[in-house]
Formats: sequence, structure tokens, C-alpha cells
Amino acid sequence: MPVPDSMQKAKRSVNRQSDFRKLGSAQITIDFNIGKTHNTVEFDAFSIGRIRDSVEESELRDIGSRVRMTQKQWNFYLRRRKSGKLPTLVAFNLENDVLDFASPMDRLHFLRVHKTIQAFVDAWARYS
Repeated sequence: MPVPDSMQKAKRSVNRQSDFRKLGSAQITIDFNIGKTHNTVEFDAFSIGRIRDSVEESELRDIGSRVRMTQKQWNFYLRRRKSGKLPTLVAFNLENDVLDFASPMDRLHFLRVHKTIQAFVDAWARYS
């Protein structure tokens, strides 16, 4: 399954925003697991680099942070996030266990840059 067009639109949108760059540098790759589909997003300093779909487990081996939900859960989250009725991924994870980390260091790194990641997810919600 190709990368959702809404993710590509979100990438272009946030890369043009100066407020996104003001969130700080984020050097992290996240696996957005949508059902059986894996889309990896590379946050590259003050912008978003590549977004690609990963079809083989070997491509995911070095990714330490994963947000996993079913297609139905993603649709629900993005729709409700767009309308302002759901919290950030970090707060949403407290009750729904959607974040996976390979190590405690990966968890800390994610938490350090979570505002940048959330800005991308919110842009994704706007274009979904």
C-alpha cells in the first residue's frame, strides 16, 4: 500500500511553516503502523525528510519508535484530533497503549521531540 496522500500533504505543509522549525531539531525516524501497513517518517533536523512505506520487517529493525493503531483507530484518532476532541499521542497512549519503543532511550528521545511529531500528526489530521 503506498504512503497516504494526506501524509505527503502534511509533510509539505509543516516543512513550509516557520512555527514548525521553532519547535526545535528532531532527528528521529518513526514507524506509523496503520493496521498491517508501515509508513516510516524521517524527521530530519528542522523538517521532515522521507516518508516511505516499508514492506519488509528488515526495514523496520533499526526504528526504535512506533505508533501502532488499526486503520479504524487511526481514522478515529485523526478525525477527533482534527476537531480538537482528543489529546496528544503521548496523553492518548496513557489509556490506549499505542506507542512502542525498542528501548528506554528511544522512549526518552520520543518524549523530547514529541511536540514536533504531534505537529506532523495534526497536519496529517487536517489533510485526512
